[in-house]
Amino acid sequence: MTKGFVILFIDAFSHDYINREDTPFLSSRHVCALTPVFGFKQLAAAFTGLDPLSTGLFAEHYYDPDHSPYKWRSMLSRPLLSTLEVLAGMPIDAISSWVSQFRRLTFKLAPPGMSRYFSIDDSPFPDQTMVSLLLKEKGLSHRFVLFPEVKTNAAAFDLLKALSNSDRRPDFLLVHFPELDPITHEQGTRSNQRRKAVREIDSMIAEATEMLREDSYVLVFSDHGMLDVEGHIDVTRKIRPLGHPGDDFVVFLDSIMARFWVFEDSVSEKIIRLFNGETSGTVILPKKQDMIDRFGHIIFLCSPGYTIFPNHYDLRPPKAMHGYAPIPQNSSLDGIFLASDLPTTLTKERLSMTDVAPILKQAIESL
Repeated sequence: MTKGFVILFIDAFSHDYINREDTPFLSSRHVCALTPVFGFKQLAAAFTGLDPLSTGLFAEHYYDPDHSPYKWRSMLSRPLLSTLEVLAGMPIDAISSWVSQFRRLTFKLAPPGMSRYFSIDDSPFPDQTMVSLLLKEKGLSHRFVLFPEVKTNAAAFDLLKALSNSDRRPDFLLVHFPELDPITHEQGTRSNQRRKAVREIDSMIAEATEMLREDSYVLVFSDHGMLDVEGHIDVTRKIRPLGHPGDDFVVFLDSIMARFWVFEDSVSEKIIRLFNGETSGTVILPKKQDMIDRFGHIIFLCSPGYTIFPNHYDLRPPKAMHGYAPIPQNSSLDGIFLASDLPTTLTKERLSMTDVAPILKQAIESL
């Protein structure tokens, strides 16, 4: 019988977490360090072999006022929007919650007057990738089980066990273990909660590997690790002297990036000059026009260990974060890659996320 292919996709598992006490199974295997690419959609890089800025899957929110699910907010007058922002967005959040009952929306913390400029792309990878096209070409059944279909590691593991004991398991299966990411954001990398979660994941990987070894090739990888946060940058306060956002520019505040779309050249110069003087970050000027229009004319990127707060995602300052660039060598931001029994050859000690696609391609072609 031909073997199947199972990927255990472990969210936010750092290569630094591997040690004999916490991860007896992983520490007994040859686990490569896996360096993430710049951006928040690592599976896009793993399935395409391209960096997220090339695929257009770089960040969840992008500039598209004509198709924004928040467009209805443009009907509100500026004085009303200003009042709502002073009230910390509470009424608008109540309206957003009500609307989201009828439309599948991810309402974040962007100010009411700003959110109407943005659309949402919460897909982890493009519909057409090298991996998905190859699976279709070979006629292999496949399934990608991701958050929110599974919300906890226990739910992911239970689903994996159920599928492994039935005739419903596809030829190619990816199961997402999502829980370590929010735990580390909220508690930090040195917390007991993070360490407990890592121990549980190591046990799950060991059990899954034993359970599947007769009829499946098993691959384990994570999208990134994390760094504990050293400090925060208040971009909202810094840009206040530039004027009212929405006229000369708009901005979206990710946890580690301030992305600006600017409509006045003089304002561009002011933004660049302002953030060139910030020692805990750097200014990036994207060069590819379609990516500029989508993700920002100017990007201020925090240095590793710093975050932007307040931002449009976090109610409280995170204790650990990821998504930085460039990734320091031998950094705790590195994820993991384990493929000890795959029908492919690994010659590197350290891989980039874009290296995963050709490895998957070679393995799928052997099925």
